[in-house]
Amino acid sequence: MCVDHNLPPLVDADHNIININHYNNPFDTHPLSLQALESQNIQDHIPQFDESTDSKSNSNAKSKSVNTVLSSTTSLELLSRYRSKFISSKEVSIDEVGTDSVGTLSTVEIINLAAEKFISFSANKANGYTMFTHPYGSSAFTRLSMDEIREVELVFQLLTAAEKVGKKQFEIASKFLVRCGWVASDDGSPVERLVFHLCDALQERIGKETGMPAPKKPKKFGDIDMSNMMTIRLDGMGTVRHRPPSGDETPSTPPPSVLILVRPHRRDVAICDEPNMVGPLCLCLYIRHGYLYIDQKNENPLALGANPSFLASHQTLPFTQVWQLCGIQAIIDQVGTSSKVHLIDIHIRSGIQWTALIQALSERKSEIELLKITAFATSSDIQKVGETGKRLECFAKTLSLPFVFKILVLSDITEVKEEQFDVQDGEAVAVYCQVILRTMISRPQSLENLMRAIRKINPLVIVVAEVEANHNSTSFVNRFTEALFFYGAFFDCLEACMCRDDVHRGILEGVHFADGMKNIVACEGDERVSRSVNINTWRLFFKRFGMVEIELSDSCMYQANLVLQQFSCASSCTLQNNGKCLIIGWKGTPLQSLSTWKFVQE
Repeated sequence: MCVDHNLPPLVDADHNIININHYNNPFDTHPLSLQALESQNIQDHIPQFDESTDSKSNSNAKSKSVNTVLSSTTSLELLSRYRSKFISSKEVSIDEVGTDSVGTLSTVEIINLAAEKFISFSANKANGYTMFTHPYGSSAFTRLSMDEIREVELVFQLLTAAEKVGKKQFEIASKFLVRCGWVASDDGSPVERLVFHLCDALQERIGKETGMPAPKKPKKFGDIDMSNMMTIRLDGMGTVRHRPPSGDETPSTPPPSVLILVRPHRRDVAICDEPNMVGPLCLCLYIRHGYLYIDQKNENPLALGANPSFLASHQTLPFTQVWQLCGIQAIIDQVGTSSKVHLIDIHIRSGIQWTALIQALSERKSEIELLKITAFATSSDIQKVGETGKRLECFAKTLSLPFVFKILVLSDITEVKEEQFDVQDGEAVAVYCQVILRTMISRPQSLENLMRAIRKINPLVIVVAEVEANHNSTSFVNRFTEALFFYGAFFDCLEACMCRDDVHRGILEGVHFADGMKNIVACEGDERVSRSVNINTWRLFFKRFGMVEIELSDSCMYQANLVLQQFSCASSCTLQNNGKCLIIGWKGTPLQSLSTWKFVQE
């Protein structure tokens, strides 16, 4: 298949969304075990993953560089487009904005109202400081509670600050960020938390643009200075002095450890009584003779060998399990009754999902001669990948399933070659890529080499699970707007699924999400590694490699809905079809995609 070297710019197409939340299983298929899950000629140049434009935009529109100072009109059109996209997905107008089950607006609905206000004021060319006292224009605002009005105003000020940053009016932007800081909080409502971290990201960008570093805040998960005795107020536990253990005072057998969470704007800590759940940025403490002792060892004794906060989100949030079990079902559908199955996992992590595949294959009526898993690893994580393999081998042994785990060690994916996959005759090959391809967008040579190598082994199916967002625009304002809606939905989900003082929620928001937002908003060039693109962009990219999309089976849809119903927040998590792809979202906001592919052979 010849590839057109003059493809038009990548665009977002309009799609017909089909709701499948109430899909029933008409087939005699066994659901994958949740219990087990929890225990062609190719063009030489890869197209640039750049900003996806609206389907109604002129395909010849001039691209914007990162240094372009966007006009108010441009930013307004962008924000209006995003706002209308999320509103139309729910098929309601701004004056008909609804409330959730407890009678409050969702985070994205608050953002929509703030966007309406921002568009209205900007269209009237209001002055920055007169915006604060300008009356609201929509009848929707008259029905808001005082808290909701305050949150709308907070997001409105954040949008104004972002616009000023885009115009390089950094002094005015900083004043708006200070005002946001009066209300925003990393332990308040989801809107307050979202604005808190986005303010940090904007402040960091201002620092990079002006050469004046942003003022440092105390680290949320930072070290406590042990050089001097201090007093720390423990929530609900009174005052406890602490000092470093020394000499005979150090217990030979310390009591069980707990996590502490140091908050940036209060001299207190939150306590989690889960022993040994020590993440990379958490401190381990114990109390003896009235003193607080701190152990900063970064050990992880969890059986699954994964980051405990990621495990907590895996068990609490529905997205990952829907992703994984639906993807596993797609693999089972494609390998059919093959007696030898070879799974290649580009980024295996804990490998917890493959326990479900092992169990499903062990229960198959036809005899399985071998399940082989090949996992990519680097010199820095080869030990962890090896431990993952041992756990999977033990699990397969308990089910009497012939199993082999192989590690493909590479210093960089650019090194991968066809023969390294060690594909044998008679093996049904499947490739699994979960949130890994996007990390190579900034390194097109790596991505190109990987796709060429995979094409040569001609797998039956390639499962691609990715973030459904466009965080790769060259325009700062575009990326900020996308991040605002995307992370707004995620913060709303965490509010529904985890307690506000949950330590793992604090780590997810304050470390992982915060770092993601800063990278999207504050970084440029090679420093910007968070470059997610949407499914339409991936489709255009895969097409250039002679790949065609495979429709997810009815069994996959059944599995997705089956998993979803195990969560209390199932009604807010949305499953939608985008062509042959499954889009997983929160209250209508797309967050993740799952698609399956194969190569068309000449």
